[in-house]
Amino acid sequence: MVNKKIDLAIFTDNNYSSAAYDSSLAQVEVTVTRVNGNSSYTALTKTYDARQLKQFATEKNAETDLVNIQSVKDDKEVLVVTYNVTYNTKGSKLTIERKEVIGRGETQKRIDVVI
Repeated sequence: MVNKKIDLAIFTDNNYSSAAYDSSLAQVEVTVTRVNGNSSYTALTKTYDARQLKQFATEKNAETDLVNIQSVKDDKEVLVVTYNVTYNTKGSKLTIERKEVIGRGETQKRIDVVI
């Protein structure tokens, strides 16, 4: 069994400084699922506070978080990292979902969550 590390980097690659974005928020939710054959279960769910788009840093100053998933059966399990970015502008919401797989033999992976 091995421990797998997920380096999350949350940042924007857009310029949201215009007043047009003042009422727009984004919230990030990350779920790590352990998959073994046809069975799976959630190992971790983490929600990051919603904030204005202009409050997110650029990649150079990204918010980072190191997630450690312990005792992974590397020969039988993979991790699926699902991250949802939910945009909220004056009550109108849009959620974009993305997934990354951390496969066998990968003990560490960086995942960029781009706002």
